[in-house]
Amino acid sequence: MIDLEGLAALLDTHELTRIEFEQDGTRVVLERQQQISVTQPAHPVALQKAQTSTSSLGTIDATAGVSEAAPAGTEVTAPLIGAVYTSPEPNAAPFVVLGQQVNEGDVLCLIEAMKTFNEVLAPTSGSILSIDIEDGALAGFGQRLFTIG
Repeated sequence: MIDLEGLAALLDTHELTRIEFEQDGTRVVLERQQQISVTQPAHPVALQKAQTSTSSLGTIDATAGVSEAAPAGTEVTAPLIGAVYTSPEPNAAPFVVLGQQVNEGDVLCLIEAMKTFNEVLAPTSGSILSIDIEDGALAGFGQRLFTIG
């Protein structure tokens, strides 16, 4: 008989996210759902439109709560959680810029997760209509990174 409570205790004790166990043809998989808080940077266009004012209390950020709808097109979303890099190395030209034509399969950015760099590829050909992430920012799973139209 499989000791489920013992396996669950292993998850807690060793801060594991997943355990797979098989005994006598019975397979058990225990997974811990993690709550991850990801903050999305303001859209670059929203930053350009917003103004910052000063008061006796200091600087007030007028971009708080600003949201802008994505242009019509194909959204490219983050396939995993990780740090986004818009260029192949520091101080290098970015993979893509606003308005650039891309072909299906072109590299749009890199996402680093667990010290592994994963390429995010263009799912379709077209023009870069929006860039919705800043270099070095943390992307959440499914977060919009680009729009191609």
